[in-house]
Amino acid sequence: MKFTESFKTIPEFYFFADKYLSLGKEPAVIAFPVLLNAAPEELPKIASGRDISANISIISPDIFKLKIGLRKRAAEGYLLNHQSYWITIIQSEKKDSSVAEVALRWVQDMFPVVTPAYITSQQLIDLVESLNIVEGARITVLDYVTRSISEEETTKRWPKNLVFSKQAILAKVKRDNALVDAIRIRFSSPNIEFRAKLSRKGQIIFYDGAFSEFQRLVISKLVKLAKSNLDAMGKRERLISDGEVKLEPLSIRPERQLDKADMIRLRESLERKYMTAVLYGGNPWLLLSLIDKSDGSTFDLQAYHDEIIITPVIRVSAASLARLYSTLEEVLPTNLLKLPVRG
Repeated sequence: MKFTESFKTIPEFYFFADKYLSLGKEPAVIAFPVLLNAAPEELPKIASGRDISANISIISPDIFKLKIGLRKRAAEGYLLNHQSYWITIIQSEKKDSSVAEVALRWVQDMFPVVTPAYITSQQLIDLVESLNIVEGARITVLDYVTRSISEEETTKRWPKNLVFSKQAILAKVKRDNALVDAIRIRFSSPNIEFRAKLSRKGQIIFYDGAFSEFQRLVISKLVKLAKSNLDAMGKRERLISDGEVKLEPLSIRPERQLDKADMIRLRESLERKYMTAVLYGGNPWLLLSLIDKSDGSTFDLQAYHDEIIITPVIRVSAASLARLYSTLEEVLPTNLLKLPVRG
């Protein structure tokens, strides 16, 4: 897909995207469905204070030309408005395999102004399975990336020509005490074909096929799941009413009891990613007071054998909680965490 093309509307963009990407001759596209907490025109100023860059030019109210920079590396593409969310589209270059990394790091560094569509590992697998609703669908797993206690990130091959099986992939990762971090698939039906790699952190690499159908069948559902997660984690600020402090902590209940090794991994991982004000190990087994350096969210994390409780201290954003949950998912074994419930 050429960045010199003239797009005025979202349908026009998808027309050109389908035209070029369906041929399978263009470089891969990196897509990030995101929630913007600022107007697109404000991104350059916000990025300038974060050791990254963003150049924005308006094409139409719903389409912006976007150039992002990460130190000496840069990438360019588009920012598309889908009313309830935005999609950043960055095209890779055949000779530059680092564009996906630039896009990922840029989105991470722009957090929470740019909030990725975080989903859980289980939701990622369910999302792939949902493609079976298409008549005559065939989903083939090309490979998938796992994280476990023993291996931080490992690409696993899937038996050649074996169609996707939710039960099979869950059995594999459970045996490895791991979670699925990303999955690369080939989808085909009588009328639709595409190849893409999906991540629970919202990053998508689209290789070829019908991008407009991919947006309809996959991206829109991914965003719906991510927004549902944010809703479950939202409105948990510490409030004072009639002289009483009102709290609504986030409660996460493991499917098996946590042991001392789990607590140590949890503490070490969170100490690397957050400012830790207080650290206590005992009863509860673990108590951490954490500050999210990105948006100032502050919360206490208490970890017991059978429950993890996250309590707001001053203010805590849903985006920060979603990212914290993603970190917990990486640190603790597969199927350990259920979706959060109100405390």
